[in-house]
Amino acid sequence: MNKIQQVVNEFADWKKNNPSPIDDLADKCLDNILNRFALRVRREVSFEKKEDIGFVKIETFDGIEVPIALSSTGTKQILLTASPLYLLKPNSAIILF
Repeated sequence: MNKIQQVVNEFADWKKNNPSPIDDLADKCLDNILNRFALRVRREVSFEKKEDIGFVKIETFDGIEVPIALSSTGTKQILLTASPLYLLKPNSAIILF
């Protein structure tokens, strides 16, 4: 039992010292855009099924998950365009659409 508690404590320390990249992406990029559509990035990550591993999950302000298949093409375009641009952080570039 002592070993289990030690591992739990180590995981808690690791989680505190290594912030979630999902939170970073949500705070500094996607939530600013998605809030205009009454949406936000789902920050709780669960690995209950295969579909949970993959792209960022979106939810309404009420906490209801919006499956990516039911998202509009505009929302998908925003996600697929803004995410790579945020991660690449182009400082002096011309981006053509």
